[in-house]
Amino acid sequence: MLFALAMKTQPVHRERQAFDARAPAWLQNVVVVLMEPEVPGNIGSAARALKTMGLCHLAIVNGPEFLASGEARKMGHRSWDILESARRVNSFEEAVADTTYVVGTTHRHRGKHLPKIQPARDAVREIVARAKGGRVAIVFGTEDYGLTDDILQKCNALASIPTAAREPSLNLAQSVMIFCYEVFLASLDVPPRTKLDLATVAEMETLYNHMLDTLMSIGLRPHHDRPESFKRALRRVFGRAPLEKQDLRLMHRMFQQMDFFVRKHRKS
Repeated sequence: MLFALAMKTQPVHRERQAFDARAPAWLQNVVVVLMEPEVPGNIGSAARALKTMGLCHLAIVNGPEFLASGEARKMGHRSWDILESARRVNSFEEAVADTTYVVGTTHRHRGKHLPKIQPARDAVREIVARAKGGRVAIVFGTEDYGLTDDILQKCNALASIPTAAREPSLNLAQSVMIFCYEVFLASLDVPPRTKLDLATVAEMETLYNHMLDTLMSIGLRPHHDRPESFKRALRRVFGRAPLEKQDLRLMHRMFQQMDFFVRKHRKS
């Protein structure tokens, strides 16, 4: 109740902006995901960054209570609608299940088993292009350690904000602000794109499991007998180009035919 009263008594400043740039409606397809943030103030600052740059969807994975936090409300000044509508979930998979493309953020050099890291400005070109046809996600890790390799392996692409050598890394809220700004900036000049019925991340994972099961049934042995390493390779290959739902149906049909052949061969 006190929060609601505070919101009503906030003065409304209708200052003239230096640049009057309107965010395209399809930026609502961009979801910012915060993985296990520790500080409520960073969640408030992230909400403010989204609001300022025309984004509106925030997902929090295993984060602290922030709606009752004075720090989050203070840092999320005039962005309470973003905070109140933020989706709270228990896992990365739940946060991105309905998206078609996922970009993980990192400030550290990673191993060769992960997708190649792109500068943020290059990565957002693909983000805004795909957002015109479906839901996409930008994922940020914890304040101390960032995203784990396990999460990064499940992303379609990785991006990093270039900084001066030997300087401290950006904090979580600053990183979110820069990515939101780059997304907004890139969205102002995007050529029209054909509407595609793109497969979601969850649907792609189902396909990868089907492909892996079928191939192992006919003798495939993943590197070091680790099926997850083969699925990483599948994500890397199929993550380079968006697949439509009809493409998935075709792929499943192909592997179903292989399944049928294997069962028939075993019976004979």
